[in-house]
Amino acid sequence: MTDVQLALTRTRRRRRVAAVCVGLVLGVFTGEIWARMTHGAPLPERLPILRVQANELRGWEMVPGETHYTYLNPVRVNALGLRGAEVGERAPGEYRVLALGDSLVYGQGVADDQTLPAHLRQILTERLGRPVSVVNGGLRAYATHQELGLLRDLGDEVAPDLVLLFWYWNDVDERDVPATAARLAASGPIAFDIGDPPSGLPLLKWRIKQLLRGSALIMVVNDELRRFEDPYPWMETALAEVERLDGYLAQFQAECERLGARFAMVTIPPAAAVLNAHPADPVTARAIAIASARGIPTIALGDDLRELVKTTGELPLVPFDGHYDDAGNRALALETARFLATQEWFGQPD
Repeated sequence: MTDVQLALTRTRRRRRVAAVCVGLVLGVFTGEIWARMTHGAPLPERLPILRVQANELRGWEMVPGETHYTYLNPVRVNALGLRGAEVGERAPGEYRVLALGDSLVYGQGVADDQTLPAHLRQILTERLGRPVSVVNGGLRAYATHQELGLLRDLGDEVAPDLVLLFWYWNDVDERDVPATAARLAASGPIAFDIGDPPSGLPLLKWRIKQLLRGSALIMVVNDELRRFEDPYPWMETALAEVERLDGYLAQFQAECERLGARFAMVTIPPAAAVLNAHPADPVTARAIAIASARGIPTIALGDDLRELVKTTGELPLVPFDGHYDDAGNRALALETARFLATQEWFGQPD
């Protein structure tokens, strides 16, 4: 082969490689556009992120007085270590609600005024024509025994008229509170999503993960791959674990009686259960039966979410997250408010 032929061969190869590269880039670009149009755009994270510290009764609590971000939304943590404004002296005629729960109550992915407690406060205030405050007692990844610990820890300072336990099926998945508190006492505050102080190599790994998470296409591919995994590997044991709820509810009732507060339980459905049967449905049904047997007013939310989906044609979720967005939280709050109205609890304060 002559030098000219070799040069022509190399040129053809380079052109083929270039064509393949251009095709790949265009394919990825087209796929990214498609993923964003059909699934939405992943929300970017912003520093600082949530930090937690040791709490003997609950394992961990948010660091009081700090501001962090849930995606791009700032979260103000008050002096009690809860999301929202400071809990001060009761206003004249004020009705005070303490909403307990996990990240669904905390408001993962939404702004302060878009959380379930914030919407419930607005709805109740408008309907009752009197001051209503709803203290956001939701913390990410809390289980029922930690929510009971929060009530014992902060109940006297909040002094609620009503305690609402917003229960989610995976609240039966418990962590060792003493061991967790001991680890955090030794390490000092850590970033919740990192598992370490937000610096050095752990922070670098988190940043790299966020870069990848910024692609809707990567997130869609990741979600599709996870379909081949069992998303509920411990569902069979959950029905046994939910039986612990009876003992916890007895303690909730006793603590609320001590505080002079009424008590009710509200179950929140997984997004996948809004329109279809879900593997967790028997767990939630058993939780409701346990609460009802104790005479605790209980409601399984979901009707307003179903109506919202019928109207909009889509689940009201934070993109690629699984938590309810502003519209979803408002639907949950509206249904909760209607349930509370049936209890005739909103007379003049005791």
